[in-house]
Amino acid sequence: MKYKCKRISSGHYEYRGFKINSVGYYPPEQRVCWECVDKDDNVFGRDFSLKGCKYWIDEEIKRINSIKPNKM
Repeated sequence: MKYKCKRISSGHYEYRGFKINSVGYYPPEQRVCWECVDKDDNVFGRDFSLKGCKYWIDEEIKRINSIKPNKM
């Protein structure tokens, strides 16, 4: 299933409960940099495209879902 980003404002998006923010123009690479932010405002991924940040978020969700509590 494909998910879509919801535009909050210019340079700010929400994707599957996570935020994606535009950090700004990065002169050495001549590109715009984006960062992925979780609900606690921790940055866990950066990329040069919105699509790349969506990939980081999908991988983080897979990682969270794969962690299972210990059974005693």
